Amino acid sequence: MRKISASALLVIGMIAWFSLLPGCHSHTYRVVFEEVDGDRKLSPGSIAVIAGNGTEFDVRLAQAVAEKIAQKTVLTVLPQREVSRAIPGYPVEVMEQFDKREEKHQDPRVLFPEEKGRVSALQSRLKTDYLFAVWGTQMEKVRIIRVPTGFVNYSYRGNIHARLIDARSGDVLGFVRYRSDNFVDRETANYARAKSGEDVFLEQLAENSAERIVSRFVKGYGKNLAK
Repeated sequence: MRKISASALLVIGMIAWFSLLPGCHSHTYRVVFEEVDGDRKLSPGSIAVIAGNGTEFDVRLAQAVAEKIAQKTVLTVLPQREVSRAIPGYPVEVMEQFDKREEKHQDPRVLFPEEKGRVSALQSRLKTDYLFAVWGTQMEKVRIIRVPTGFVNYSYRGNIHARLIDARSGDVLGFVRYRSDNFVDRETANYARAKSGEDVFLEQLAENSAERIVSRFVKGYGKNLAK
């Protein structure tokens, strides 16, 4: 058996130690919902679902997630029209944006100081117990040709993110971070083209993502809040 030198062991140990530090490791894109502190129980209360940034997909996702939370939990969900009315210029940038390479190295369990400041400002207007910021990044539509049939369908895909935040303390209670591939069949794609735009793709991806996120939340961290 080959022995490992002391210097090699030291390097391995340092890598392992640094990987445990917040923000010093890369998180995979496979987390549909994960709590930060499993010992902390969520109490019934009010929640506002907000678009993490200003894209149309973020707004659609926030609407869909708010509807699913209202359907599946006992949380009091602030209507999206009230969110829009309370926040001037909504949707606004809440979460920091990064390029593709930088994004995967960000720690979803913590907020940047700028994000905490924005959350505090939102809380002063929304006055809910929890905030749930949701957004998408690296969104793209891909045309897929099946071989040898030549059948064409589409995948509208991207990275889906969310932060469940204690609105008063600004602490992140849970997060979402996964890569979504939303395959669209030929009939739906033809319907989308007839409607002259990406609306159908975006709406379907938002609905599917919302169902996946809230279902996982209710089965796990938020099971004591399930209807």
